[in-house]
Amino acid sequence: MSVIRAQIYKETRELLPWWLGGLAALLACEFAIRQDRHLSEGLLMLALAGIACGMGGFTIGHEYSHRTLGSLLAQPARRTSLLGIKLIVLASLLTSLGVAASFVLAERGLSWQAIVVSIGCAFFLAPWLSMVGRSALAGLVFSIALPPVLIALFLYATDKWEWLGHVLHRSDPTLVLAIVMVPLWALGGILTWRTFLRLQALEGTPGQISLPAWLTTRPMAVERTEIRRRNRVWLLVGKELRLQQLTFAISAVYVAAWTAFTMAGMEGAAEPLAWIHAIVIPVVIGGLASAEERHLGTASWQALQPMASAWQWIIKAAVALVLTAVLVPAMPWVLTQLGGFPVGIEGGFVTATVCVCVAVLYVSSISPSGIRAILNAGLALILLFTIGAGVNG
Repeated sequence: MSVIRAQIYKETRELLPWWLGGLAALLACEFAIRQDRHLSEGLLMLALAGIACGMGGFTIGHEYSHRTLGSLLAQPARRTSLLGIKLIVLASLLTSLGVAASFVLAERGLSWQAIVVSIGCAFFLAPWLSMVGRSALAGLVFSIALPPVLIALFLYATDKWEWLGHVLHRSDPTLVLAIVMVPLWALGGILTWRTFLRLQALEGTPGQISLPAWLTTRPMAVERTEIRRRNRVWLLVGKELRLQQLTFAISAVYVAAWTAFTMAGMEGAAEPLAWIHAIVIPVVIGGLASAEERHLGTASWQALQPMASAWQWIIKAAVALVLTAVLVPAMPWVLTQLGGFPVGIEGGFVTATVCVCVAVLYVSSISPSGIRAILNAGLALILLFTIGAGVNG
């Protein structure tokens, strides 16, 4: 089998499960729209953006997840050919997914701009962001979060300078999307190409030995090391919080988006943004808690710790559940106290998010990486919710 054919087969094999999951989510949303149009329409947009940007981030991000980036870059083929194959496979699957979504939107009379924005961000932004963040999950999260923030800032600028709003016809949503997204997509496409051509496999190999920084920056000298006894429970709690760096990054993006929408005077965007944050956070927390350790190669080390595995698991679950219970209601409340639009997260919904986090923790315990745990759990929750909404309706 030639290098090109093997590469096409590999890329199709990696992305096909997410494409099939996207089709299943669209069918479930189509069924649920008949019962609750407004709620299911929002779920359809969220599912389409998540699946599409997940495929875009996974195009190059799976090389980091499987630690195959070095093997890819060492193939006897030009890097332009390798990237071209990845983008061709991605474009074909995204196009078919967009066509399927367009049938659902056309039948229900929904807006088509969401399809174009989702597909464009997945193709032009997600691969580059996955290389910058060295993770498929980073490409997924930031390719979804970046466009609404930029659109809100653009609307704020047109409100700040009235002449700009008159010139650009702020009321035309298609024109606003074109002005903001087309340059962003062009920049993302150029950076994707440029970054891949200069990409290096920096993740290293297990057991690799390198000189410490102090040996190369100053004369060799041995400093006295002070050994301190620290509480092992707090050390494990700190380790769990470090695993949740992406969770804190998502919350920071939520704050940035809320700031941009507030500056633009978009009152209607505050509440949907808070609900999206409340839905995404428990899935990300649960997905990263266990699977990310397996992806980083540190899960086996934990079995050697001088603490029972049951207690380690209890600490892991407690940190995840407490973090969910705090971030879901606390973030909107704090932003409301700072002068934002009032958004209330009900206690029953907070309890539901904690239950979701528990379910995703189980998915994370059997998944090889955090991105797979999050996508699998997110897709399953969307399917269950939309089918349940349709049955109850």
